[in-house]
Amino acid sequence: MITIADKSDIKELRAYYSSLQISQRRTFIKNLQQKLNGVNSGKYAEFLSECIRDYNREIKTSKKEDRPGISSESFAVAFASMVSDIKPIAVGPRLVGTWQRDSDGKALYYKFNNDGTFETNTVPGHELLQGHYKIGMEDDILMEPHELLKVSSLMMTVSGQILTIFYSDGSAYDFHRHLQPG
Repeated sequence: MITIADKSDIKELRAYYSSLQISQRRTFIKNLQQKLNGVNSGKYAEFLSECIRDYNREIKTSKKEDRPGISSESFAVAFASMVSDIKPIAVGPRLVGTWQRDSDGKALYYKFNNDGTFETNTVPGHELLQGHYKIGMEDDILMEPHELLKVSSLMMTVSGQILTIFYSDGSAYDFHRHLQPG
């Protein structure tokens, strides 16, 4: 039996979810899945299903140029991490190094250093951008200056050779580990 309070609670969550950007909605869904793990609550499970359907519909209807440019392997890892109880492998020290991808004949890259600094040439209007990064609990990453970068999260494949960077506009791209000749 659903009470008025239950309906109100879901109504507030629905309003909050509706106010989020698409990249924030993915995080919201992931967090809700974690909170519901092992909890038997039909009302929240139904709300979660509604959110996932809405999110998937938004992704499908987004413009082609806004769609993530990620590999099948990275998509599989992302999907598995959303539905699995197993924690993904820690990014931490494995992030250090140079990661690059080609875009219209130009090599775009992120270089993460041991001292918590990075540089990139991926920000429009900036030939080279330098900043700081910090990895927090559960591999949350904070990159400064965040207002220019607009990175929402990072995910590394098990092999450690592909780094998928998710941006706040909903796009995502695979960067491959660049091995220095040695």
